Amino acid sequence: MKRPVVIIIVAVIAAAAGLLWWKRSNSPVLAPADTGGKKLQGTLVAPVGFTPNEFTIVSHGESREVNADGTFTAAAYDAGVTMVAAMLRDKEFGLMNIVVTDEGVAIPENVTIDTQTTAVALVFATPQLMTSDPEQAKEILAVITQDPKVAAFATIIGQVLQSDDPLAQPEYRQALQAALASVLATLNP
Repeated sequence: MKRPVVIIIVAVIAAAAGLLWWKRSNSPVLAPADTGGKKLQGTLVAPVGFTPNEFTIVSHGESREVNADGTFTAAAYDAGVTMVAAMLRDKEFGLMNIVVTDEGVAIPENVTIDTQTTAVALVFATPQLMTSDPEQAKEILAVITQDPKVAAFATIIGQVLQSDDPLAQPEYRQALQAALASVLATLNP
């Protein structure tokens, strides 16, 4: 395997690893005492073959159930960049979205989590692009969101999610690499 592919895979796995802590505990979903921050309302759009109640929302140190209709509540930083994940209970993979909040600015009305937001989040979560600066994050996310290779990556995510190990699928790795290369080419012409 080529070195850049290995670096990308390791970076994405490392970014997702922080979201998987609840998987190791063998305990039910925990909703700890209020951790501060902003409360987000959102909707999970479950891919074909899945239902919303197969996912658990993980963000800002909290885990929460997803309602049967896909709606959920999640926590985010008052000002900053928060990864909100919808993790599958039977896999070490899930869907996610990156939420950027500014102090004193209204939070997003309804945060969606689906395969498209997951593709955007996974590309953003690479070492070449990830930042905690809200202004830089907004600029980078705007480019990622508009990239056609990222849209193609979203389609692949929906397909590999059915497999036992989505991250091990060659089409997943290839699509992530192509999406990242395309975004980097746009940002660094």
